[in-house]
Amino acid sequence: MTTQIDDMQVGDIGTRVIVTINDGVDPQTGIPIPRTAISTASVMKLYFRKPGGVTIERDAELLTDGSDAKIVYVTVSGDIDRKGTWSVQGYIQMPGWSGRSNIDTFPVGGNL
Repeated sequence: MTTQIDDMQVGDIGTRVIVTINDGVDPQTGIPIPRTAISTASVMKLYFRKPGGVTIERDAELLTDGSDAKIVYVTVSGDIDRKGTWSVQGYIQMPGWSGRSNIDTFPVGGNL
């Protein structure tokens, strides 16, 4: 999985978390291979684990038409409530396949 997140601070609202659902890693290059189109996915979620272990689930959506295998969630008030290292994992259901991505981590900074 590849995760794309702008700098994140406690209390951020409107920050996009973009996750690419991968189909393994190319053994020759070590580069993740994006899953072929996920446009038929009927369920898309991101699971976030906060520092301290609490996990929250959020509905995600396709970033584009699904051909890029990317899903996105935009943070709302109350989502990002503590600083530290967070984890994120994507989940989708589509005809013929459903499952979770690898887990990725990202830092959340504190405020003055």
